[in-house]
Amino acid sequence: MKKITKKWLPYIEADLNLAEAGLKGKRANKWTCLLIIWHCQQAVEKSLKMYSIENGKELLLTHDLPRLLRYSDLKDEKIIANLLLNSTNIMLSHVILMHHCELIIQPLVYK
Repeated sequence: MKKITKKWLPYIEADLNLAEAGLKGKRANKWTCLLIIWHCQQAVEKSLKMYSIENGKELLLTHDLPRLLRYSDLKDEKIIANLLLNSTNIMLSHVILMHHCELIIQPLVYK
């Protein structure tokens, strides 16, 4: 593993741990909901960037997840499924929580 990507592992883990901790909180509000979704997005973004760098690509400076996925040339469906499933499960749980908080989520549109 490359030195720069090895440094990212604790940050990815922290993003997912914070998202899960937020779901377990008893006093969630709209800001908690948004932060949980943000941490999930950050974990996926860092993971895709890390994979790309590990496979000889330059760092792509974008937050666009579909673009990062295409750029990574990640073809292993199991890796993609695990990466997205872990974050999606957290996000889906959060959508339910956000509904409980009476928030409306506007879909994100990536260009």
